[in-house]
Amino acid sequence: MHYTRLQSRLTELPNVWSSDIKYLNIESFNSLQSFLSNASFLSLNKQKNKKKSIDQIPYQQSVFHFFLYYAYYPKIPFAIKENNQLLFGSFYGKNHQSIELSFPFIPDGLQAINDLEHLFYHTEFGSLLKNENIKQILLRDCSEKLVKVMTRYTEDFSFKLNSLREIYYQTYDLDQTLRKTGKKFSNLRWHLNKFQRANHTIEVVDLTDHVKPVIHLIGSWKKGAVKKRGFSYVNLRSDKLAARLFSKTTINHHHSDYSSKDISESDCLSRVLKVDGKIASFNFGYPLGILFKKNVFAHAVGITDLSIPHLAEYAQYDFWKEIKKKGYSFVNDGPSWRNSLELYKQKFGPISKKRYYYITLTI
Repeated sequence: MHYTRLQSRLTELPNVWSSDIKYLNIESFNSLQSFLSNASFLSLNKQKNKKKSIDQIPYQQSVFHFFLYYAYYPKIPFAIKENNQLLFGSFYGKNHQSIELSFPFIPDGLQAINDLEHLFYHTEFGSLLKNENIKQILLRDCSEKLVKVMTRYTEDFSFKLNSLREIYYQTYDLDQTLRKTGKKFSNLRWHLNKFQRANHTIEVVDLTDHVKPVIHLIGSWKKGAVKKRGFSYVNLRSDKLAARLFSKTTINHHHSDYSSKDISESDCLSRVLKVDGKIASFNFGYPLGILFKKNVFAHAVGITDLSIPHLAEYAQYDFWKEIKKKGYSFVNDGPSWRNSLELYKQKFGPISKKRYYYITLTI
C-alpha cells in the first residue's frame, strides 16, 4: 500500500518525525514533543521571538495546530529538523502526490528560500520527494515579508512560485473584549442581551462524557452551514479529531494555567454547553507555542447549533472567559476565509489584523 510504504520511508530518514495516523493517540503527540525537545535551535528561536509584540506571534507557532490540522488520515504528517530550522508538513491528495509545509519559526530574508532549496535538492528528504515524483508544494502561513523576498529572488532558485493566496489572522485583547464597553462592542452586547433574554437553560457538561453528541453537532453544523450559506468553515476531520483525541486527557479537570510554561496535552481547553437539554455548543483551543507558551491562546474550534439565535456569540464569549481564567491575555482565532466570517469576528473587537499567504511552489 502506498500510504504504508511512504510512511515507513519517512520514519527511516534522519531528523524526521512521522507517525502512522491510522493509530493516532496521545502517545503520538508525546513522541512529537520528545522529538521537538531535542532540537537545540528551538531555544534560539525562543530568544528571537521575545523581540516580537504579542500580536505578531504567528498562528502556526503551535504544536497543537500542526498535530490537529496536518495529522489526520489519510494525510501523512512529518516534522523536519534541518539546517537549524524546523518545518511541519504532510503528504496529502491523490496517492499523496502533494505536500503542505510551514515554518513555525519563519526565517528572515533569503534564509527561508535557502532553507527550502537545501531541503528540496540536497537532503535525503529531497531524494524521497524526487523518487516519489512529488512536484507541488503548498507553503502555508507565510509572512508578508517572506513573500516580498521570495517574489523578488525566486528566479535565482530551482523551485518556481506558482500562486499566492491571502489569508488574515486577528488577535484580541481578552480584557477589552470581556469588558465589552464602548461603541466597538455594541454589536456583541446586543447579541448577548438577546440571548440572555430568551431565558434558555444552560448547562456546562464534560466533553469526555459527551463525545458522540459533540461529533454529531460538528457534522450537523457543517451541513447546516453549507445549506444556509453555500460553504462552511469547518474541517470535519480535524474538529472531530480534537473532540475524540483530547477528550481522553484530563483537559477539563486538571488543565494547567499559563504560569506553567512547558506545553503538554493538558493545556488544551474545551467547553461544551447543553442548551435546553441538548448539546448545542463545542469550543476548543490550545496555547500558541512549540515548547513554551506565549500568553496567546488559539481558539481553534467554535461550533454551535445554528437553530438557536445568538448562541454563537454567547458561547464564544463564555469560552473566552474560561481562557482568561487560565491566565492568558490574548486570543488568536485563526484565519478569516470569507467576508462573512470577517464581519462576525469584528464584533469581538480585534486589536490587530495580520496578513499571511499560502504559496504554491513547483519543484
